[in-house]
Amino acid sequence: MSSAKVSIITRTRNRPVLLARAMQSVFGQEDAPEWEWIIVNDGGDAAEVEQCLEPARSSGRLKLVHMDQSRGMEHASNFGLQRAGGTLLVIHDDDDSWDPRFLSRMSGFLDDPANRGFGGVVCHSVRVVEQIGGDLIEERFRHPFNPELTSLEFWSVLKGNPFPPISFMFRRSTYVETGPFNETLPVLGDWEFNLRVLARFRLAVLPEAMAFYHHRESGTAEAYANSITAWDARHRDVETRLRREWAQGNPFGLPPGTFAAAAATAGSIHAMAGSLERIEQQLERLQPPPPPQF
Repeated sequence: MSSAKVSIITRTRNRPVLLARAMQSVFGQEDAPEWEWIIVNDGGDAAEVEQCLEPARSSGRLKLVHMDQSRGMEHASNFGLQRAGGTLLVIHDDDDSWDPRFLSRMSGFLDDPANRGFGGVVCHSVRVVEQIGGDLIEERFRHPFNPELTSLEFWSVLKGNPFPPISFMFRRSTYVETGPFNETLPVLGDWEFNLRVLARFRLAVLPEAMAFYHHRESGTAEAYANSITAWDARHRDVETRLRREWAQGNPFGLPPGTFAAAAATAGSIHAMAGSLERIEQQLERLQPPPPPQF
């Protein structure tokens, strides 16, 4: 049985350059509680992953599992979470990273007796736009992702997911009561899971930017693409289907008299916000690279 307090789950597939950075992020944590790192190789090249993680083998903190074939992001998440020994859980995608204070500050918040009523905590994020050439990652620019986030309520998150998985630490008991990630969803599994969590638990916001949400520019090799940008049409299709199903069935156990109307309104607001976000991303791509620093 693991003695770890925090279990970190990473799902990866044929992205050694990013996985190497994720390893630096995890092992760069300072003053952290006891932790374990569970890496689920979702049908990728096993030898490549083994070689990438070799520098961390001697730590005794790694649990590496190779899937014989890819079964999707949410299956990989559940597979890792169900083998976790910690009382606190967090998903560290292979392309994201943390500030060195993340584990210490987030676990410290949930350990505080005054915060025992929260099922989890979310910190602020920074969006980092980058491009990859060969084995080199070049950062293009960064900006705050959700600096206005002060609280999390079910109805506000129904409009759209305001935080990425890299910024969310939750209790094992929260995961057990909420149930696993929906493995039938090719995308938006984190948003659907977050809504189920918020239908049952309070989530706190720690207004410190300690999570880095990395996005690759268009034109990056498919293996290194973000699902949210590379599969934009799929995101919209799945979102439309989910909102339709929720409005008809109310799976969250909330008052039916208000749910359908609120779900439809939230969908309209999110559609407008999505259009604005796509325009902003197009403008970002037109920005010249930052001048060299001397």
